[in-house]
Amino acid sequence: MKNRKEFREPDEAHQKMSLRKQGSLNPNYGKARDEATKEKISQSLQKYWQTIPSKNNLNNNSHE
Repeated sequence: MKNRKEFREPDEAHQKMSLRKQGSLNPNYGKARDEATKEKISQSLQKYWQTIPSKNNLNNNSHE
């Protein structure tokens, strides 16, 4: 988790900016992703989840 930012409560200005981009105000609201983008997202998530140990692997390793 070196690359992840530490969670912190948003300040008032950040909260206002966030509210301005919700729902139909979001610039990507209602736009479909093309197949190439979906494939990139899919590949990235598959790669990410392969790096996370599963509960089954943790349980099997603890009994050895």
